[in-house]
Amino acid sequence: MTTELFQEIILSDTEQDIVVTALAMPAVRKYLKSLANDAIKDIVYSEPAINETPESYLRRLATVKGRLEAVNTLLQIQAA
Repeated sequence: MTTELFQEIILSDTEQDIVVTALAMPAVRKYLKSLANDAIKDIVYSEPAINETPESYLRRLATVKGRLEAVNTLLQIQAA
């Protein structure tokens, strides 16, 4: 399984066009914006849980920030 995760995956031009077209669909964009909105709320309203270490809290925030950055990247992909 680990080798499958790090195996280089190359998309054909047709496959790339399909992905870009899908990401340009209004329903998909709306869904991605919803995910981003949830991540933003998690960051803004987040507080450490009871008995949560500062390191764990910061790691959790970093994970949410990474999720937000990934969604933002997908939202920036535009059809030509």
